[in-house]
Formats: sequence, C-alpha cells, structure tokens
Amino acid sequence: MTRMLQYLLFWNNKNLDVVALYTSVPVNEAINVAVDNFPSTTGPLTREDIQQLSYPFSLDAVALYTSVPVNEAINIAVDNFPSTTGPLTREDIKDLLTVLLHNTYFCFNTQVFLQIEDLPMGSSLSGILAILFMDRLDCGVIDLYNISNPYDRYVDDIYSQASDEKEADAFHSIMNSAHPRIQFEIEKPNTSPDGRSLSLLDVTVTIRPDGNTEFEFYKKKAKKPIFINYKSAIPKKTKRNIIRNEM
Repeated sequence: MTRMLQYLLFWNNKNLDVVALYTSVPVNEAINVAVDNFPSTTGPLTREDIQQLSYPFSLDAVALYTSVPVNEAINIAVDNFPSTTGPLTREDIKDLLTVLLHNTYFCFNTQVFLQIEDLPMGSSLSGILAILFMDRLDCGVIDLYNISNPYDRYVDDIYSQASDEKEADAFHSIMNSAHPRIQFEIEKPNTSPDGRSLSLLDVTVTIRPDGNTEFEFYKKKAKKPIFINYKSAIPKKTKRNIIRNEM
C-alpha cells in the first residue's frame, strides 16, 4: 500500500468527502471522454421517420445507485481516463476511488455499519460513477443489437421511440438482460385522437398522427411549492442548490 493511501486511511469521513470532491475533478474529465465517444443511434429524424416511430416510451433504472457494483464502476471510470490526469496516474485514481468507496459508513437504528456493496447515497462520486456505468451499458446494448431507433438518456432516465408497443416491450427486455444487477421500469404513452403523449423529467412529448412533435412543460402532481426550512441541519450548499434547480 502506498504511503498516500496509508495516510488516507487515518482520515475521518469528513476528510474523505473532501478527497471525494478532489477526485471528482478527473472523474468529470472521464465523463467528457465517454460523452465524446458515445455512439449515435440516428441522425435528424424526418416527419416520415417520426410517423414510423410514433410510439414514445421511457425506461427508468430501479434504484440505480444501490444496484451498481462498486469495483465494476471503478474499473469503468478508470478505463475512461487518459494515461495521466495532471499529477495523477490511472493507478492513483483507482487507488483513491477504492479507498473512498470501500470506507463508507452509515447509521441505522443507532448502529453504525460499513457499506460493502453498491454506490453510497450522498457521495459526490456516486452520481458521476453511475453515469459512466450507464454509458458502458448503453454502448454495449447499442453495439450488440445495432440499435438505430432514437435513444437519449439523462442519468437513469431513458427516452426512446418505437414503431409500436410490441417493439417497445422487446427493447425493454433487452435492457433488462444487459446486466444482472440493473433492472428497468417502462413508462408507456397515453393515446388520444391528438396522438401519443409521454411525460419524462419536466417535459411532455406528444407525437401527432401527421408526424409533428410538440413539447410542453411538465410538473408532477405530487410536486408542491415547498422548500426546506432554512434553519434545517442540511448543509447550506444543498439548500442553495435546491433553489437553483427550481429556477
């Protein structure tokens, strides 16, 4: 074990969070590499294309963070790094990620536990590693099955279009077989005389019978205009980010 890692093991969890933030900088660079190399499933769609692929649907990964294997996520992240990232080599980044993700503790019913599997909720690294993990999953499915239908993803929310419900269900089965730990739920469109509509994140997509597509702002019924009390014990950074995300 390197002297740097021996030193890190004596740090408390708060200090490990600081290292996590530092480590996330080169990991973010790995995301940029992954995005640049992401295979394109299709070019711009014509109205005729949209009429043939008029069945929009979405897939949502079930409990993504707590389903991603830690060691696999680390290896995928390291694979996306250049041979050196500033003063850090690939091995340095791998060692840091290993220390951080294998020394996560949480409290339940007044007892403290060491998390031994999956990405930890609340870690500044988990979101980045989950994105890289999903990118590897995407690329494998697209390459293996030669997917050409429209396909876009935001973290664990996937949007795609098919010719009909049967084709959407078939793609759902393909995604559920892509990794033994990752399962997806499917959301199907509402059908009306105006076309097929699907709500995803904060947008409702409507594909009309003539091939025209409309987009509307969408807000879940459960969403309420309520913010966390400023005097709450939640970190100030989190409070500020909640407000920024609403703007």
